[in-house]
Amino acid sequence: MAFNMHREWIAGAPLSAADGARCRHGWAAAGFSLVEVLIALVIGMIGMVVMLQVFANFEGQKRTSTSGGDSISSGSISLYSLQRDIQQSGWGINAIQMIGCTLTDAGNILLQGVNSIPLVPVTINPPTATLPAGEGGTDTLLVVSGTSNSTIEGDLINGSVAIGGTVYPVHTPSAFAVGDYVAAVRADRVVGACSVQVNRVVSTVTNAGGLGTVTVSTGALAASNVNDRLFNLGAAPLIRGYAIRKMTADTGVDPNGVDKLTVCDYTTAGTDCTDADNWTPIANSVVSLRAQYRRENQNNAMTGLPDTWDQSFTTSGVTTFVQPGLGGDPAACAQMRVRAVRLAMVARSSQPERPVKDASNNDVPVWQSALTWSGSVTNVADGNSAAAAAAVSISPTSPSATWPMWNDFRYKVFETVVPLRNVTMRGVPEEC
Repeated sequence: MAFNMHREWIAGAPLSAADGARCRHGWAAAGFSLVEVLIALVIGMIGMVVMLQVFANFEGQKRTSTSGGDSISSGSISLYSLQRDIQQSGWGINAIQMIGCTLTDAGNILLQGVNSIPLVPVTINPPTATLPAGEGGTDTLLVVSGTSNSTIEGDLINGSVAIGGTVYPVHTPSAFAVGDYVAAVRADRVVGACSVQVNRVVSTVTNAGGLGTVTVSTGALAASNVNDRLFNLGAAPLIRGYAIRKMTADTGVDPNGVDKLTVCDYTTAGTDCTDADNWTPIANSVVSLRAQYRRENQNNAMTGLPDTWDQSFTTSGVTTFVQPGLGGDPAACAQMRVRAVRLAMVARSSQPERPVKDASNNDVPVWQSALTWSGSVTNVADGNSAAAAAAVSISPTSPSATWPMWNDFRYKVFETVVPLRNVTMRGVPEEC
């Protein structure tokens, strides 16, 4: 029967109802059982878990690589911004009569939150009452520059002005504009204690002969005499502070906050830079800022050739050399000897990496070397204290007491030397 059915099938004859039932029963028996389907689902789920794990590892490596690239970009851009400000520093305050004085502002017509600042191109680690300290083991910078287009030597005052007076008789009133900030400096500035009051121009008058007057908004701090000078700081002097600070908390990396390079503009209305909360972050994951002066020996006559690096050039017991009989101020001569600033800025990857195990199953962090820069070596300077000549190290802090530690991140040290060109252009003053 089976043979005949097969022969009829081959011959194309139709199957009987019983034959069709048997065929349908055989086909049903050839499908997947429930056990087989469940096994296939388990295998598929295992494959999905493996793929997700591979994807997670890939994404982690991608985030680590990306964070390193972002940190390098932040560090380089931040260094460029700071370098640009330092290159412009000292403009308008670099005359020997002006540099090294203290600019006072009791009425807060220019400065916000502080009553005085040093008229110095760059101050490393100014008093914390002026610029709040940054993170431990980092430096702070105060950068000052005028913005006037008039002469940087100041304009001679050709008459006397009593205490509280507001009208200055000057040689070139056209060098001043309404809104400019000015300061009068005595020809015989008080040695070691030069203090000048900032004022703002409210009007100018030019007479037929070219002479004229400049009227300011508030009274002069002290009387001004013939041959004193009125310096123009411009309509928008640059006075900025830079520091490394912990800003908005990021609980994914550091519950106490993330180190950032921050800036504060001392001339912005309503901004008190003595309050660290008022500082503005300009770069993420910049964890250290270090700086040194490039200056000339203070104990000899000035030659214009700097010979030492340090952070403090006015240490106790050092009297800056001034030429006898010329009325020089050691504070001014000390500032004229500073010819450049050396900077180091350290960027850190935003994502930590888990330690790997060595042959003894000990944790090996991703970063295993100390961070160094040119200032990491001791520079014994003539006339300096041991503290001033000491090495300036880079010691990043750990975000956590466990993981991640400081060496669970990757780092990039950016370093440069910025000439104080507005000081070097003055050459060697005869007073020094």
